[in-house]
Amino acid sequence: EEVLLTWDSTNSEINGYIIEWHDELEKDPNKRSWDRITNTTEWISHKGIFKHFKCYNFSVYPLCKDEIKKPTSISVYFHESVPSTGPQAEIENAGTDYAIIT
Repeated sequence: EEVLLTWDSTNSEINGYIIEWHDELEKDPNKRSWDRITNTTEWISHKGIFKHFKCYNFSVYPLCKDEIKKPTSISVYFHESVPSTGPQAEIENAGTDYAIIT
């Protein structure tokens, strides 16, 4: 499976982008992945590089005359999983036609 990122650009001085992605829990900056693209505002990942049920951070850095500008970032789950635990509810003061649930 793949990830597709798309974005809009109105700045004619942009001559490319750097796409950065990493597992949200990974704190080592050396374990981040990068890709450089030109002439498009769309990026498709290679198949099979993302693990199910993990959250990934993606950043798109514009390049203006080979100077890296401020990125736009998003966090995305690659297939979400069911919650590990559900909410705990308690019933208080239950009557025949009412109940207080906390």
